[in-house]
Amino acid sequence: MSSKKRRRDNRYIRELCQVLRNQDSVEKLYSEGSKGKKTAIVTETGVQHSLATLYSDIGKDLPREIRIFSNLKSAKDWIKQ
Repeated sequence: MSSKKRRRDNRYIRELCQVLRNQDSVEKLYSEGSKGKKTAIVTETGVQHSLATLYSDIGKDLPREIRIFSNLKSAKDWIKQ
């Protein structure tokens, strides 16, 4: 893995870990009236995908659908559906 990807993964890990510390912090990101909303997470590496999956699992009971994508086009297409 290149040092650029490693730095990007490390930054991604730090940012996501702040959110994943407890489910309350994830729930605060979404208002109660946000039913039917979508969140698309675009990842570039396996580490990012794994962390995004953890985020999705923590937020499974939220009134928002969370999906993980490996490319921006697919994410945008899903959001527009």
